[in-house]
Amino acid sequence: MHRGAEEVAVVESEQPALSTAQSRIVAAALELFAQLGVGGTSLQMIADAIGVTKAAVYFQFKTKDEIVLAAAEDELARLRAVVDAAEAESSRARRREVLLERIVDLSVDRRRTVSVILSDPVVLRFFADHAAYREVVDRLTDLLIGPGTGADGHLQTAMFMAAISGAVMHPLVADFDDDTLVADIMERDVVTIGPDATVHELVQLLQEKDLGGVPVVDPDVRLIGIVTEGDLVIEDADVRLPHYFGLFGNLVYLGGQKKFEERLKKMVGNAVRDVMTSHVFTVAPDEPASAAANIMVDHKVNRVPVVEDDKLVGIVARHDIIKLLGL
Repeated sequence: MHRGAEEVAVVESEQPALSTAQSRIVAAALELFAQLGVGGTSLQMIADAIGVTKAAVYFQFKTKDEIVLAAAEDELARLRAVVDAAEAESSRARRREVLLERIVDLSVDRRRTVSVILSDPVVLRFFADHAAYREVVDRLTDLLIGPGTGADGHLQTAMFMAAISGAVMHPLVADFDDDTLVADIMERDVVTIGPDATVHELVQLLQEKDLGGVPVVDPDVRLIGIVTEGDLVIEDADVRLPHYFGLFGNLVYLGGQKKFEERLKKMVGNAVRDVMTSHVFTVAPDEPASAAANIMVDHKVNRVPVVEDDKLVGIVARHDIIKLLGL
C-alpha cells in the first residue's frame, strides 16, 4: 500500500550504501525538494529531472518516502563524520574548535541541502524518532556543551545548529552561487610583507595589525610564501643533531638532516624568507568558498591566500567564513 509523505517509516538500522543509480535519484530529488518541498515533489518529477521513466525510479525506490530516508541518511553520515573527526582530537578545546570548523564547512558546502533536511516536517519527524540520529546528537552535545547536560544541553545544541543552518540559507546569501563565494567573502586589502624584511619588522607588523600571519610577496605582488606566528615559535628549544653513520669516509644521515637544517635555519634566520613557509595552499577568486574551507580543515591553516594570474588578490580567513554565516 502506498503511504503519504507524512507517514515516513522509522528506520533504526544503518542503511546500505547507495548505488550509482540511487545516488542520481537522491541528488535530483534534493534539488526538487529545495524548490518545491518534499510534499510538492512527485516521483514523476524526479524521473523527468534525470531523464528516465517513473518505472525506472520505482525500480530503485518503491516510494518517495524511501528517497527521503536515503537523503536523510546521507546527511546524517556527513554529520557523523564531523563528530568522529572532533572526537579524535586530544584536548577538549581542540575538539570543540574542530567541531565548529567542520560543521560550518559542512553547512556552507551543503547549504541548499541543509535547508531541506532541517526545515521539512517529514524529515524532522524522521530525525526525531531515529535512534542513530539521537546518538550522533548526544555525542555532538557532549563535545559542544559538555557531558551530562540532559535536555538543557540538547536545547542549546538545537539552537546552535539552527543558527548555522538559518544563516547559510539567509536571503542575503541564499542566492549566491558557489562560483562567486570566494570573491565575495575574501579580504581585498591584504596586509603583506616582503621576503627581505627582518623578523623584528615582521613581529612589529603582526602586533600592530593584530594578525596571526601574513602572505609574503615579491615587488610584483607575486605570492612566494606565508609567515605566521607559528613560524616564529620553535616547538623544541633543543635542536638535536640527526643520527648518522659513516660509510666509506662519508656521513650518511638517517632521515633527519633536511628537517634539522630547516629548524636550524628558522632559529638563526634574521629575514622573513628564512622563517616563512614556501609551500602555500591557495584558491582562485572564482572557486567556491567551500574550497577554502576544506583547505583550512584538511591542512589545519587559518587563512588561505587568493591568487589570480600568479598575483595575490585577496585572502580568506576563517573568520570571513564565520562572518558570512552571521555567527
